[in-house]
Amino acid sequence: MKGIGAESAVRGRAYRERIFGQEFAWRPFPGCRPLDDDLQCPRALQSDLAPGTLDGGTRLTVSTESLSMFTDAVDPSDQRHALVDLVKKRLIHAVASDELFLKGLERLAHSVREASSGTERLLTVAALLRAAAAARTVRPRVEALLADAVVEPLSKLHELADVRDRLYAAKSWRTVPKAWSVEDLAEAAAREESGEAVRKECIEGVFDRANKFDEAIAALTKALLAVTFKTKRPGDSLGRRLNRVLAASTDAISSSHDPVGEKVGREIGRLLDLGFRTTGLPESTKVQIAVVEHLALMTHAIVRADYSYGAKAETYLPLSVVQRWFHAPDWKEICVSSDAVARVRDDVRKALTLLA
Repeated sequence: MKGIGAESAVRGRAYRERIFGQEFAWRPFPGCRPLDDDLQCPRALQSDLAPGTLDGGTRLTVSTESLSMFTDAVDPSDQRHALVDLVKKRLIHAVASDELFLKGLERLAHSVREASSGTERLLTVAALLRAAAAARTVRPRVEALLADAVVEPLSKLHELADVRDRLYAAKSWRTVPKAWSVEDLAEAAAREESGEAVRKECIEGVFDRANKFDEAIAALTKALLAVTFKTKRPGDSLGRRLNRVLAASTDAISSSHDPVGEKVGREIGRLLDLGFRTTGLPESTKVQIAVVEHLALMTHAIVRADYSYGAKAETYLPLSVVQRWFHAPDWKEICVSSDAVARVRDDVRKALTLLA
């Protein structure tokens, strides 16, 4: 076992040297956690690390200098950058209880109301919530400040170029009631290009704010139908985007206790019908099968949320729509080979047993 541990240590050091170009001897503060673990993106984590060795004296000096940059900044943009710098250097815990730092947070939060543009407001909200995520002791203060500062809906999330900014800005729906409407969150989820953590956060907000599942899906349907795909195969592009929305929606349904709603199957069917009527069906068989499997998993989640829907034909309407995409032998093969479809088949069997 000792030899294995030593070999792992050597491999770990070689990995760090290969990725960062130098050995790290960095020790985080107690209680400090990875800043961008929600992104599930190693590169994002790497970009937030400050290389080098920080002993106690150096840490204190850097902490004091970074704090001064934050508290002395006049322009909200400079103050915002200084706050993010504190987070990146993982010095936020060292200054979290400092009175000057807390007053600086108040001043930055107050600037949200007076920001010259919607993008500036979003960036400031993202920076404050990023600091709150890095230091839990700061979180209650930041949430209270934002609840008071954000008095009207925020701007469109796609205006932010950085995926981390979009993620932290999206998280504001959890603590700032006026930040986003259901329609705003649905639009952000539908328009998100590559940030799956951002999409997931927005869709969780959609299902949380909507009263029923069918209302949430109706909002997502409307948002997806408004997205234009300027690609060679727009049907494939819509199919891939739909798969990501369906996957995040299935997760949200599985963790929600809201009522399903009578129109849930009809709303999903409407999205499939109207969406692909504009773009054409996906040309890729792989994309087509992925749509079937994601629809099956969502249908299964809906039935698990309320078993009474397992006996309703409309629940399975989306699968009947995509069945028309395939020739009979191909559809039969999918039904036999797909684990997701097998779950729906079991749901139907259980529903028929209950009705018997």
